[in-house]
Amino acid sequence: MSALRRNLLFARAALTRRVPIYVQFAVTTRCNMVCSMCRANESREGERELGVAEIAILADHLERLGVGILVLTGGEPLLRVDLPEIVRLFSERGLSVRLQSNALLADPETVRALVEAGLEDVTVSLHSLDPEINDRITGVPGSWERILAGLATFGQALPGRGALGGVNITVNRHNLAELPDLVRFVTDIGLYASLIPVHLDEGRGDGDYIVRAHAPEMGIDPSHHDTIDRVYAKLMDMKRSGFHLYNTYRFLRESRDYLKTGEIRWRCLSPDMYFSISPQGHFLPCVDLPGDESMLDPGFVERYRSREFREHYRRQASTCAGCMYACYPELTYIARHPLTFLERVAFARAVEGRRRARLSAEQMVARAEALRPGRTPR
Repeated sequence: MSALRRNLLFARAALTRRVPIYVQFAVTTRCNMVCSMCRANESREGERELGVAEIAILADHLERLGVGILVLTGGEPLLRVDLPEIVRLFSERGLSVRLQSNALLADPETVRALVEAGLEDVTVSLHSLDPEINDRITGVPGSWERILAGLATFGQALPGRGALGGVNITVNRHNLAELPDLVRFVTDIGLYASLIPVHLDEGRGDGDYIVRAHAPEMGIDPSHHDTIDRVYAKLMDMKRSGFHLYNTYRFLRESRDYLKTGEIRWRCLSPDMYFSISPQGHFLPCVDLPGDESMLDPGFVERYRSREFREHYRRQASTCAGCMYACYPELTYIARHPLTFLERVAFARAVEGRRRARLSAEQMVARAEALRPGRTPR
């Protein structure tokens, strides 16, 4: 997506707060990882996946709603062999299509087909430069090297300039101290790091959340607070120095505080600016909250625009404990805080002007190993 188009979307979101700029669609219930902090597979048992003809109806509805950015998630989207066709359905209707993947199945032929179908960006999850730590989090032995190989495959296929290739890093007790090195690595390979505080179901057992899992081994406690303060101060200095951090300064400050206190300081603007879609096509206020209203219904677009619909889901969002999942809070900051809006505009222009090297899997591994904690001074 060009900087001009991205900034126009930001401006529309900030000014109207009525047109959904950003939508996430979980195209599958399946995943080939068993990450400690995620229970999406378990929570979606029994859901069916939409076929291509049904997804075409969904794409028509999103086009009519004026959606700007669509993120294809899961589960793991690459498990769908028809993913290039799905990408094409949305890209042909003018949506900017981004993929959120673990990259384990990112072979050159598939990735090339995705790019030819209109895929513009990708974000890949990587949680540590230490293979043992990363594989412990993902639950898949050997996943670290396969993720780096997938990053290389995407990096070689996507445009060398302008693509906002990202690396999602779940901030948790296992990787706190190495976050600056992770950001150095992501910058070194020409991508952008997005730091997302770990979100955990604290064991209430009420099944409210779709994604959050009960994983106390990843949680933060007061013994980590000094490390959080030191690391986040370093991260903000790195951002000022030009390192590739996607997160805004406001998000980094509020993430630091969230990790220590669990407090949320922003108010959700779902369903007006953003929402999610389940694998069977149900409208969801976000990735963590359930819903049972089918977006395949012929009258869905009119219903979405109704006052009754908006007020119902605003009330549901207002009862949520909140999150710092990056996407929703960042879009809210853009709409509510002029300085953050200007920061994001400048960031989009900078991305367009940067050229990314096309690295092999072996080069990726070598650069990661050189920055592994303990190899270099902090």
